[in-house]
Amino acid sequence: MARKLISEQTVYEASQRGEKLITYEKGTLVTMAAKERAKLLGVKLMEQAKESSKPSTPATPQLKQEGKGEIIAIGSDHGGFQTKEQLKPFIESLGYKVVDVGTYSEEACDYPSFAYAVARLVSLGEASKGIMIDAVGAASAMVANKVHGIRAACCHNEFTARSSR
Repeated sequence: MARKLISEQTVYEASQRGEKLITYEKGTLVTMAAKERAKLLGVKLMEQAKESSKPSTPATPQLKQEGKGEIIAIGSDHGGFQTKEQLKPFIESLGYKVVDVGTYSEEACDYPSFAYAVARLVSLGEASKGIMIDAVGAASAMVANKVHGIRAACCHNEFTARSSR
């Protein structure tokens, strides 16, 4: 049987609707990111006293529905510029708005300012998610993780990206 999930996105959406309490059934997986976001947004997470008689259904994120109007911050160093430029129209096709924080060419540059800009927009709530593209990713994740409330991960494929949430 699939377990229910409360993600950071679940908490964010509840907060946007003005909800201050999220109750969940025993056995529901509440991610660490959800707990942290709830604390930041003043949303209380509480396990229900007794289990509901409704059957469990998996909470499968559906990017197209979530994306309507959400903002994704995206940045890259010179090595990730082409990939970033290819990703932007794809992300927009899913219904997201894209904020490009740079770089804006393949001219050599350093990643820290771009990684920081992506993380800062997410931290301030001006973007719901952030993507930073560079050669390896570990250093950009370290820079982003220095921003309060950010938990960045170095992801090299779809599996690691999904697992990082």
